[in-house]
Amino acid sequence: PFMLLARLYEDRGDIYEAIDRYNKALNQTSDKPIEAAVNLARIYITRFDLEKAKNMIKTAVIALIVVLVSYALVTAFIGLPFFATDL
Repeated sequence: PFMLLARLYEDRGDIYEAIDRYNKALNQTSDKPIEAAVNLARIYITRFDLEKAKNMIKTAVIALIVVLVSYALVTAFIGLPFFATDL
């Protein structure tokens, strides 16, 4: 629900509420952390808050690495190919 609310607030132009909801999506749920971090980075870039934008990009990259490593471990554990070229 936080991501949906964040998008709605952002569409209405209420950036402070959008930032708050994206932060809640990022910090209080495990649902879509990459998307929340990327959206926060985008907002911070448009506001010229480059330090916060950089931190959100790092957060998104770390979350993506965690997802990829988890996927690789699970596929290796159950014996599925990781890449389409492994089929």
